[in-house]
Amino acid sequence: MNLVDLQQKIDNYVSVVSSWVRNVGKLYFSSTPENVDVKLIDDSGAVVTRTMPNVAQFRKRVWDDVGGALGQFDRTFYVDAANGSDDNDGSSGTPFQTIKKACDSVPVGGHGRIVLREKQTHYIAEGIVTTNKILEFATWMEQSDSNDNAWIENIPSDDGNGNTRTTGFIQKGGCHIFGNVNIRTANYADGTTGLSIIEGLYRRADNGTYNTMFYDCAIELGDTNLIHVPTGPNATTHAYLYGSEITRNGPNRDAYLIQNDAGSIVVNTHASSYKLSDGSDGSLVDFVAGQIVKDANGVPLNIVSNVSFE
Repeated sequence: MNLVDLQQKIDNYVSVVSSWVRNVGKLYFSSTPENVDVKLIDDSGAVVTRTMPNVAQFRKRVWDDVGGALGQFDRTFYVDAANGSDDNDGSSGTPFQTIKKACDSVPVGGHGRIVLREKQTHYIAEGIVTTNKILEFATWMEQSDSNDNAWIENIPSDDGNGNTRTTGFIQKGGCHIFGNVNIRTANYADGTTGLSIIEGLYRRADNGTYNTMFYDCAIELGDTNLIHVPTGPNATTHAYLYGSEITRNGPNRDAYLIQNDAGSIVVNTHASSYKLSDGSDGSLVDFVAGQIVKDANGVPLNIVSNVSFE
């Protein structure tokens, strides 16, 4: 049940109860001490007697509906790329097959845990739009001591106009959290031309404030970027890296953690215990590209970070 239907049901219940209350009031207040109508009072009592069970039923129905609706906003879905099916219900016994199905099953404004089968690469076959959703991605471990994290990987696709782009997320608000899940961005075929600006695991990150968090994830940058902040609507981008190892392996070109095409957008890159491709801790300046606006001293104005971007 969606919120519109729930609101309609509550309005209907309130209308019915209000009608009962009005009837009781008419019967009761039509009697005065000077003109006591015993039959009227008895009738009033009868109405109250009939009404009270209905009021209790009304309360139960409202709580049942509210509880049921709220339950839809906090969901856990399991994904098994090899043995699941998007016709399933997404439970651990009957998992979905694709990340898209799991993400789409979380309602707008909801909270979802997407649990991915270990030792599998979970490909994003098409665009996934998430609007104000809090999504947590984790690996579905058969053994608690396993180090075989699930992998998430996007792929190249054709935009229908002869341009090559990638599949991936289109995030509009909300927060995505990756914990113990590895990330690999798409490679392009050798000699690919007509590249589209719509590329990256996050193809578009705009329309408000959004957050992406990576905890203990291996991030392999192929030919395409992790996050693309486009020109257009105002947005504030927050990217957090904790205990993540970042490598580049694109055969055709260097890719970036964040491709920032909008100079007015603040990119908040907070990092802790990250490792770069050479195995050393260091500045992430080479992993952010695009519109980096600096002051006279060379300090970036549109990037806030706990690591140096000078």
